[in-house]
Amino acid sequence: MAASSCDGVQFALGCVRELKGLWQTSRIATLEVLQERYADDETEAKATNQHPKQQDNASDTSVVSVQLTKLNELEERLLSIASVAEPDDSLKEGLLNAVQEYIAFQDKQLIPTQSSTSETPDTKLGEGSYAYQPLSESISFHEGRAGIHFYQWNTLSDCSSGEDKDLGGFDNLIQPVSAWLKWKERKWRILDKLYRSKADVITLQEVDHFDDFIRPALEFAGYVCLREYKPQPVIRGSNVRDASVLAFQQKKLRLVNSMTVVLERPPTLQELEGELKEAPSNVSVKTNQVAVLARLELICTAQTTQSEQSNAQQIVVCVTHLKAGKSDEAESIRAGQMNFLLARIHQFSSAASQEATDYPIFLLGDFNSVTRLGAMESIHGEFYQSPFTPAALPKLLDSGYENVIDHLITRYQTSSTAEGQPRVRLFTTGKQRKGVYTSSTIDNIFWKAIQSKPRLVDARIALVAHPTHQRICLPHPQWPSDHLAVEAVFEFE
Repeated sequence: MAASSCDGVQFALGCVRELKGLWQTSRIATLEVLQERYADDETEAKATNQHPKQQDNASDTSVVSVQLTKLNELEERLLSIASVAEPDDSLKEGLLNAVQEYIAFQDKQLIPTQSSTSETPDTKLGEGSYAYQPLSESISFHEGRAGIHFYQWNTLSDCSSGEDKDLGGFDNLIQPVSAWLKWKERKWRILDKLYRSKADVITLQEVDHFDDFIRPALEFAGYVCLREYKPQPVIRGSNVRDASVLAFQQKKLRLVNSMTVVLERPPTLQELEGELKEAPSNVSVKTNQVAVLARLELICTAQTTQSEQSNAQQIVVCVTHLKAGKSDEAESIRAGQMNFLLARIHQFSSAASQEATDYPIFLLGDFNSVTRLGAMESIHGEFYQSPFTPAALPKLLDSGYENVIDHLITRYQTSSTAEGQPRVRLFTTGKQRKGVYTSSTIDNIFWKAIQSKPRLVDARIALVAHPTHQRICLPHPQWPSDHLAVEAVFEFE
């Protein structure tokens, strides 16, 4: 068994054993509650000459016992292949089911019921938004055509949320905050979303638990992982750096070559008049943002001839996370980073091509910017213009790239107009800090087609299965990040 598969199995065993411990803790807590309530009811029954009441929590102890039995069986199966075989799909489904059962049990305590839920953004995710269906479950490809499913998500770093003394500054969190925003609980919800996506390519940002969680988790599910850490910690006084990650299914795609880069930008006028006064005219400044690039080849089926495999479709995929900031100054830096990245993508694609063949390019990420001058929403429901003029992403549009967000905006505006419904705004992040709610579409998937390939089959912002005016406040137990995932499926003839 390959080393990565072995690491994945060991990771799965660790997950099973940790879940067993969590269920044991839940059983003890449930039994303690039952004992306390039974004692209270018995005292009340004696005082009123009635029989003690049946305890609703009794079913919880049965659930715990069933889950512990399942986990014991899963642990035995994992131990049996720990050093001799690859994990099969049933084992992967077994781990996913175990995680989902634990999440469902915890949600009974974490998520308010409809009767007790306030209509304010403090606790409500949004009507209909709980029913997330992964795009992979609703897509079918034309016969004889290859398809690729992309999944882009900023997972929210632990150092800027659960480990932060202010818990990321989010003031819309469902209580008790410590019960689900801390990594020991939030990681299961991240794992659930990644596994359920069943995507061919997954790109992530703000990953600060790569080696101890994300990498082995994805390897167990059959992915190969590439990553690049930011040069410097994001949080002042911390030594934790987060990474951008590019993962692909090894049954679907083969790595041809890869490259990582630290993004650069032109110097500011102040820098040129100061510490860079004596620098060459073409000097650039390294930033704290990175990108991962890979050339991937589609693996054809067993029926594929040698000639067909030699002409298999190849693509270039890039993931990045541009500088944050809602100002023209920050946008100017992002524009410089985008110019640098576009040049590196072109250089990488050209170097990859020995016969001057162009490859379709996919650029995914949290760009902290938008393609057009859009509106943002305040907590009072008022709309105001974006505080900066978009400059970074229009460079992609000028270079011939299309993107998922503009595609979805056009789709929903067209359908809304046709059906006589009000136009809707889409968003990939919606959060409340210091009493102010904002949302925007800063996460996106761009692609540049070659000779009309690939064709976009469908796209979706995860969790928001339909356009809605209702605010979604993130992070939330049922979506464990302040960003939603963006999914897209492409087809090659």
